[in-house]
Amino acid sequence: MGSHLDLVEGVVHSHAKHDVKLPIDSSYQSLSYDTPEAESTLMISSSTVFLKAANETLACSLNITYHPEPEFTSFTAIRTGNNVRITLKKKSDKLEMSKDELSVWGVQDTQEYGCILEAKETSKETDSFSCEIKGLPNTRFQKLKIKYGDKTVSLSNPPPHSVFPIVLSLLIPGILAVLLAIYLWRKSRSDRNGF
Repeated sequence: MGSHLDLVEGVVHSHAKHDVKLPIDSSYQSLSYDTPEAESTLMISSSTVFLKAANETLACSLNITYHPEPEFTSFTAIRTGNNVRITLKKKSDKLEMSKDELSVWGVQDTQEYGCILEAKETSKETDSFSCEIKGLPNTRFQKLKIKYGDKTVSLSNPPPHSVFPIVLSLLIPGILAVLLAIYLWRKSRSDRNGF
């Protein structure tokens, strides 16, 4: 926001000085543009904004703060009649991402099904986005395709944990403990009987 912004030919950030962003929409008092990617997507960083107009580059009084990329953690899909309801989980962060900033598709084999975002719920540690795919009773999705801004990521749920290795890891020490107890019991009996 400001004045004479209709004269701005491009916007540059201090961390990406060679990446001139053209205005998407500008008027006398406002200017919109797509910000360049942050230097690191893993930590908070800051960038000074410069406006290019005519033969001058002017620094804005505002710095833009970059936050780490959103971290989507898991999803669940349940059938509701002939539709599928998907709940997408994301670690809470300072991005304050709304449901309107996301596009989501469920992927079965190579087919993509658009998911209509309906709600967002926030807790201390998790943001949950709910969406629905109409007319698709099958809930077996290999992954979700998630688009925010100009970035698209895929999220696959880890395969369900097999119970067998867990049971086996508990069963073997249990069997050994029982055998040891039987051995010690027999030994103590034989020692008492003098055999």
